[in-house]
Amino acid sequence: MSRQSILSFKYNMAWGFIPVLVSMILSELATLGTAIYAGALLGIVLSTYTFLRKGSHLPQILLYGITAMLVLLAFTYYFYAASCQPQWYSFTLEVGTLLLILLFYLNRKSLKAYYGSFKRKHQSSAQSVEATIVSARVVLLFGAIHLLALLLTGASFFQGESSFILHHVAPPAVFILSILFNQIGISYFNRLMKRTIFIPIVNAEGNVVGKALASDALSKKQKYMIPFVRVAVTLNGMLYLCPRLQCSSFEKGKVDLPVEGYLLYGETLKQGIHRLVRQVLPEISMQDLKFNFKYKLENEMTNRLVYVFTITVDHESQLKRNKGQVGKLWTIQQIEQNIGQNYFYHCFEDEYNRVFSMIDECGGNLSTHNAH
Repeated sequence: MSRQSILSFKYNMAWGFIPVLVSMILSELATLGTAIYAGALLGIVLSTYTFLRKGSHLPQILLYGITAMLVLLAFTYYFYAASCQPQWYSFTLEVGTLLLILLFYLNRKSLKAYYGSFKRKHQSSAQSVEATIVSARVVLLFGAIHLLALLLTGASFFQGESSFILHHVAPPAVFILSILFNQIGISYFNRLMKRTIFIPIVNAEGNVVGKALASDALSKKQKYMIPFVRVAVTLNGMLYLCPRLQCSSFEKGKVDLPVEGYLLYGETLKQGIHRLVRQVLPEISMQDLKFNFKYKLENEMTNRLVYVFTITVDHESQLKRNKGQVGKLWTIQQIEQNIGQNYFYHCFEDEYNRVFSMIDECGGNLSTHNAH
């Protein structure tokens, strides 16, 4: 099964709050000037690193905006240091950061439309905008809770422990919680995606051109085509057939080939066949696997590129099934007597007329090709 972890920590744009956090914490431990200059310098260093580092990366929109704000604050402090009040610094910095994020959030639709119109050229920027919107929602929520607590308690007019918590502890807590909750959200999303099955999308030649959620691809017919494998099993010129499972998408209970199923994203054709055969007939040797042909199956219910294979076995004991239904060996004469009698699965009848009727009843041979 192909399992994928889609999002890395780089999608947590809330990491851009680190310069603000450092500046807030330093304002409690050192002079105000040290806190302001250190926050601005850290923002410049992190912005330069994320912008210039090699490899693919997302533009850190929050980090760049916050760095610009801190640099402007540093210049302001340099000329008007006497007017700055250290006891209000953390709260003031929180409000300024939230206003900057709110400005971005209010313009999110125009930003999404702008970068979305460029498609691949600015794909990383479009992804960055989406990730920043998620981070912005979280921090604005925590910021709103903090401001509401201030309004309800009236702590801005009083001194004491509650005032210290709301003005000095709560501001950095807003950003710490935002970072943590965004990271928890990414981790939860990745856990879900690890349990999510993807199916490849292919063109008429069988080349993979994309992927789709299995739940979407299998629930109804899609415009895109997905690969599907069917495997016939022969013994001494006979075909091993069995009723279709009740969980099958089409024609439940009709007699059909014993093995069929979708390839999973990330699987090779050979890996997919081995997985499907082992699920149904674990005793079969894959040494004599042969490729027959492929064809496009499209109707009102499905759109598939079907690969048909054959495995020749030496002994009936290899036909022990994992699942409940019991199959049996059919001679060519028995099959041909029931063709067209609404007894077989319609795909099997089409495939039989193309290939399986070529079985040599004496040797069980097919005019096939090796599978690669």
